[in-house]
Amino acid sequence: MRDILILGATGFAGGLIARYLANHPQRTSSPFTLTLGGRSGEKLSEIAISLGLSTDPDSIVVVDPSDYASVEDAVVRAKVVINAARPYWKSGEHIVR
Repeated sequence: MRDILILGATGFAGGLIARYLANHPQRTSSPFTLTLGGRSGEKLSEIAISLGLSTDPDSIVVVDPSDYASVEDAVVRAKVVINAARPYWKSGEHIVR
């Protein structure tokens, strides 16, 4: 089970959110898992490494926001989903559903 999944982690807003949560004080006092989601596995790995996060399959997940099955597979195992994936008008429906 993933505690927090950030969709759109390779974008500007998602990157800021990922950096904030990766460096949050509760990561050490009351650890939570952080998973980065996005369209590019390569970019997700780069961001994870730059933040000192793991690149294992529980820490990064490639998601196609325009494909409902891809989104469902990623979010079904997350307690909290933060959506920063754009364009919102195109992918938001699958993520919200």
